[in-house]
Amino acid sequence: MNTARSPIAFALVGAAFQPYRVALEGQPSSTPQDGLARETVLVADPAGVARVDPQNFDGVLTRWHGPGYRVEMDRVTGRQKLNLCISETTYFAYRATQMPSAALVSRTRGLARLLSLSLLAMDREERILLVRRSDYVVYPRAYAATVSGNCELVSREGVSADVDSHGFPDVMAAIVREAREELGLDLSSPQSHLGALGIIEVDTELERGTHVLIATALLPEPADAFTLDRAAPDPVEGAWEI
Repeated sequence: MNTARSPIAFALVGAAFQPYRVALEGQPSSTPQDGLARETVLVADPAGVARVDPQNFDGVLTRWHGPGYRVEMDRVTGRQKLNLCISETTYFAYRATQMPSAALVSRTRGLARLLSLSLLAMDREERILLVRRSDYVVYPRAYAATVSGNCELVSREGVSADVDSHGFPDVMAAIVREAREELGLDLSSPQSHLGALGIIEVDTELERGTHVLIATALLPEPADAFTLDRAAPDPVEGAWEI
C-alpha cells in the first residue's frame, strides 16, 4: 500500500495582510478590533444590490490582493512555501461586482477578487472524497470538493477569526475549521498532511473572477468507507451545506 503523500503540494503556506477593504456604499460591515486603519474603496450601489435580501449579513471575506502570491524556498526548513497577499472584501461588494446578474459587474469586474477555499481530501490510494451540495446553496445538488468555504478575517458570533498567533490570516487553519464544521473531519494533526496545491480562477454563469485556493489532505480512512456522522457537523455553520 502506498503510504507516502504526493510531493505536489506546497509544504508551507503563509499570508501577508494588506489593510485594504472593498465595501458597498451605504452598508455597514464588521469592524476589526486590531487597530489597523483600512484604505477603503467604496462601490456605488445605484441598483440596490444589497437591498435584495436585507437579512443577509455583510460579512468580511478574504480578497486576493495585488499580484496575489509569491513562491519561495523557506530558509529554515528548505521546504517550498506559497506566500499569499490578502486584503478584505465584504460580502455585498462581492455580490455586487462578481455575480453576472448584478448591474455593476461590467464596470467593477475583478474589484472584490474574493479568495475562497476548497479542499480535495484523498485516501492513500489517491481517491478523492466528493460531497453533494444541498438544495439551499449555489450549485444545488452538484458534486463539489470535500470541503468549501472562506477564511474568516473578523470574529463573529460563534466563529473566531482565522488568524495565527501574530494576527495574520491563516488560510490553512480556516480549512481545518471548515472541515470540522461541514464533515466533523479533524485535519489538525500532522498525519493529515494538509497542504496547498495552488490557486484557480472561476468564471461561471453564477460568479465571475472568484479565486480559489485548492488544498489537499489525507483522509484517516478509505474514501469509499467514509460515512457522515449527522451529529458531527456544526448545525449552524456546516450541516445545511451538504
